[in-house]
Amino acid sequence: MADADLASAAVRGGAVTLLAQGGRILVGFASTVVLARLLSPADFGLVAMAVAVVGVADLLRDFGLSTAAIQARHLSQIQKSNLFWINALVGGICAAGVFLLAVPIAAFFDQDALIGVVRALAAAFFINGLSTQFKVQITRQLRFGRLASIEFTGPLMGLVCGIAVSFLTTSYWVIVVQQISAATTALVLSVVSARWRPGWPRRCGQMKDLLTFSLDMLGTQLIAYVAKNVDSIAIGRVWGPAQLGIYDRAYQVLVVPLNQLNAPLSRVAIPVFARLAGDDPAFNTAMRKAQLLTSYCTGTIFALSAALAEPIVAVLFGPDWTAVAPVLAILALGGIFRSLMQVCFWIYTSLGLTRAQLKFYLAAQPILIAAVLIGLPWGFLGVAVGHRVGFLVYWILSLWWVGRVSGVDSRQLATDAVRALLLFAAPVGISAFAACQLFDGTGLQLVVGGLAAAITGILVTSTIRPVRTDIQALVGLARRARKNVAAPDGEIVPWS
Repeated sequence: MADADLASAAVRGGAVTLLAQGGRILVGFASTVVLARLLSPADFGLVAMAVAVVGVADLLRDFGLSTAAIQARHLSQIQKSNLFWINALVGGICAAGVFLLAVPIAAFFDQDALIGVVRALAAAFFINGLSTQFKVQITRQLRFGRLASIEFTGPLMGLVCGIAVSFLTTSYWVIVVQQISAATTALVLSVVSARWRPGWPRRCGQMKDLLTFSLDMLGTQLIAYVAKNVDSIAIGRVWGPAQLGIYDRAYQVLVVPLNQLNAPLSRVAIPVFARLAGDDPAFNTAMRKAQLLTSYCTGTIFALSAALAEPIVAVLFGPDWTAVAPVLAILALGGIFRSLMQVCFWIYTSLGLTRAQLKFYLAAQPILIAAVLIGLPWGFLGVAVGHRVGFLVYWILSLWWVGRVSGVDSRQLATDAVRALLLFAAPVGISAFAACQLFDGTGLQLVVGGLAAAITGILVTSTIRPVRTDIQALVGLARRARKNVAAPDGEIVPWS
């Protein structure tokens, strides 16, 4: 594929993904608003306990094979089929293992109700194992619009099914049904949309590189999973489901922009950046643009989430959830640095440096775990502070290491990020916080805070030249996206 066509595919894919994810974010917030008024913090905490522990099986189910397949430049039909059957087999084993471990997990948290929850959630692992390689094929065809629509429809159907079940019971089973329904919907739509069917598994000598890549990726993901879930496991074990429910609601609001923007963009970024590997100037330029996009967009979103935490929580959850606000504000500040690390992940994966990434995770992830556990005696607020400090230190270390092993100018990436955060995101967040403190009423606070943020953003862009240059570059990308977004989905298929 020509560079111009590749760039066009990247821009169009990113634009379509962001548009569709905007709809998915709305579904996520609708789910948060509705379920918070139906269920108690203890209900959310109970499911969060189960997900925090058994979620590791979802990583084992994927086995790193989805990323390995997306990153590969060429895949034969035999390789695709073998990957499907491996994912299906591992998914079935994980589902059986989770089902059998339900009693020990319930005993660990001293919550008998977890037995039924864990056993029910086990089905989702097998369902997701079946759908993995169908989604991979859609991604490799650069049919990002189709993939985004699948990932929008799944949560939407999950919410509809959850609301339907709420007429029968207002308990944690609403959340369980929601998750299983979303996974089942995504599987059906992926099979229908993939334009591919797996054959029977066969011996293939070309599987070695894929499996080596996937094992390195799996090791990295497992280590990261422990660091990302140790907070929920520790709070649930020490403080119980009620406190975990409060922390989990704040955490879910935090990860909405993180998962709904950064994770889907990875599916666009990784195959495109992988094609730029070997062209150092083009690769460095692409990474700087990706860093700017992350810094200005998600950095500003998190700054505003921290500044407007109280009215956001009041609108989303209602008056019974006020304890969520300070947790959300603290986690959002740490989320800024968590989102910035996505660019490092893109560098590792697109350059095939998963072994170097694994080494870094082995050395650095214990820092995150230690920071979280140090705050545990002070409850969910102490854990949130540990989360924030840990990710700041981790981001600094990650930039240093990725620059060392990849040759990418990590100092420039750091400079771009700090400039965006200090000169744009911070003033926008501070002005929004100050403005909303002058008024009562959650709706009015959100409106006034949003207006103050917009005015500050315009003033900063107009008066500070480096910010204006960055914003002009991002506007140029947006215009290019608008011109390309209408192109037929699936028109460009760059590799087999």
